[in-house]
Amino acid sequence: MLFFMHVGKTGGTQVKRFIRNAVGAPKLQEPQVIQDRIVLLNHCTLGEAEKRFGEPTGLILTYRDPIERFVSGFYCRQRMGLPEHRARWDAAEAAAFLYFKTANDLAEALSSEDPTKYSAAHFSMHAIRHIRRGYQFHFGHPSSFVLDYGTRIRACVETKDLERSWHKIIQAIDGDTPKRARPTTTSATPDYPKTLSDLARSNLRSNWAVEFEFYNVFKTLDESLEENLSYW
Repeated sequence: MLFFMHVGKTGGTQVKRFIRNAVGAPKLQEPQVIQDRIVLLNHCTLGEAEKRFGEPTGLILTYRDPIERFVSGFYCRQRMGLPEHRARWDAAEAAAFLYFKTANDLAEALSSEDPTKYSAAHFSMHAIRHIRRGYQFHFGHPSSFVLDYGTRIRACVETKDLERSWHKIIQAIDGDTPKRARPTTTSATPDYPKTLSDLARSNLRSNWAVEFEFYNVFKTLDESLEENLSYW
């Protein structure tokens, strides 16, 4: 089985739509198995996927700078996933968004000397689902992931490169597929503040060290696959 691992706010919804279109499969409830060989997963851990479908023969994944993913994830959950999805807050998310109105406020509070604000910030990092479900949630520890799955990565694409890198995903799902047009359907991108202060960025790098380690691992895998890729 070939797994597509969907980490929140890394372009996964668009990639799954593209894979379905590429192989002519309808959209069904996820996780979705296509042609008995491709599994489109939905925000679950690799361990959970293996328990249900067995060990993967290959992995497709997309990745994004952790700071960009944090900001996008905060505002996506603040608007409950709208306009493309609608997922209401649970009690913990409601508390987090009652306290923090911006991603920058949350990230800056991670080092606050005010014990209430500090506690609220660290609570919120575990409460907001796109923030708590990062690379570590999905894949465990970077070194173990590379050891166990490094040779099984079939495509590893950075979100910002998706528009020019669809061929990598096509080759991963079917190496004999002829060149196809790039997808024309893209998700709407709601407007939200995308800039964080230096303090906010520094706090995230300190508190999310494993997320940044994974990001560097993915970039290395991406570059390695790029060197070995046979272009059309």
